[in-house]
Amino acid sequence: MSRPQIIDRPVLGRPAAATARPLLWWRLGCLALMLGSVAAFVVVAAIALHTVLGQQLDTASFQAAAHGQTLLWRFGHRVLDTMSIVLTALLVAVAIAALRRRWLLAAQAALVMGGASLTTELLKLVVLQRPNLLGAYTELANSLPSGHTTLAASAAVTAMLFAPRPARPLVALLGAAYTAAVGVSTLTGRWHRPSDVVCALLVVAFWGGLAALVASYETGARAKREVGGAGRVPRRSRGLPAVLVTCFGVAVATGAGAVFALLRTASVMPAGGVPTDLDRSSELLAYAGGALGIVSVTALVFALLLVLRERPGSAAPELWETSA
Repeated sequence: MSRPQIIDRPVLGRPAAATARPLLWWRLGCLALMLGSVAAFVVVAAIALHTVLGQQLDTASFQAAAHGQTLLWRFGHRVLDTMSIVLTALLVAVAIAALRRRWLLAAQAALVMGGASLTTELLKLVVLQRPNLLGAYTELANSLPSGHTTLAASAAVTAMLFAPRPARPLVALLGAAYTAAVGVSTLTGRWHRPSDVVCALLVVAFWGGLAALVASYETGARAKREVGGAGRVPRRSRGLPAVLVTCFGVAVATGAGAVFALLRTASVMPAGGVPTDLDRSSELLAYAGGALGIVSVTALVFALLLVLRERPGSAAPELWETSA
């Protein structure tokens, strides 16, 4: 059976600067995402693990999640049960990519899934600790970052790698929705605190940025070979502006809601100790703040990774699609 062909517009010779500038901006964007993810991780982890207020907010949201263990948990439990199926399918896809000698694609998938999972386990089990700043409270074993969220987010990002360019925005949107559902479900099931999920997303953002940086150098090498000759313009992604507007809009709206809820919760916290005397409305506000924060960071991370996957301004060959 013949392999599918992609019909592309020919591009006449173009000066080296025409490809060098977009590649430079692409690489700077990758580095900015990686450094920003590390900085945000350090800030969130420091507040959540080593401040009284941070532990109180995490604890209040964690305890309030018991209110959601009715209808929400029935849905959340099923979402978490799908993870093994999703991961198995993606591992098979990575193996197929390697067998077809699409080494760059397989390497990026390994970077995102393997690197993010290994980083999460090392941080959680070896590097980070959660000191007891709340007195008699005993549920303080460190669970940051969340392994479940790391697996879900890295699987969704890997699916973006394998998706054909025209379908990539839709895959990113579905992946973000799935990741947010898993992250909120770990909170609803009281498996993880909100900061655990947020930090897991930042770990995946770092490795996703690194994978895009690796791709930029392969794109640069191909672009140099095509300078002065015929090249091709990749097919335009379908619905990219709408997906980006949706993701950034959700990130801003839910982020504002999370900040409002957490600030209101912080205003009723005791000076120290476990927040056990909160009324039901304050507990639900804490729970909503944690859940909205998870959704906001998820939408932002996937929007930024989608932008990087698009390789802005590059007219070099598409790396992820099958060529003739």
